[in-house]
Amino acid sequence: MPVHGEFERNDMVEHFAEYMSGHAVTKHGWVQSYGSRCVKLPIPLR
Repeated sequence: MPVHGEFERNDMVEHFAEYMSGHAVTKHGWVQSYGSRCVKLPIPLR
């Protein structure tokens, strides 16, 4: 899925985490991934 900006990058991570069984996404759990780029990583529940 091609993306062109930082907001879409996080949306893609959250989107796929919602469809993966056994994963959740936090509301305020931002993680710095590179430089000023941040994403909300999925959390494994199992």
